[in-house]
Amino acid sequence: MPALRYAYYPGCVAQGACRELDLSTRAIAPLLDIELVPLKQASCCGSGTFK
Repeated sequence: MPALRYAYYPGCVAQGACRELDLSTRAIAPLLDIELVPLKQASCCGSGTFK
């Protein structure tokens, strides 16, 4: 079992326009011994697209 567990909500931007944010987070978490626990419901963060 990982040492750390974090609730994780990638948000609409990381799931769509900037998918690399979600992909990189999911890739690095196990290397840092972190378990990402998906939130079942969350409101949009309101963030715009990163440029």
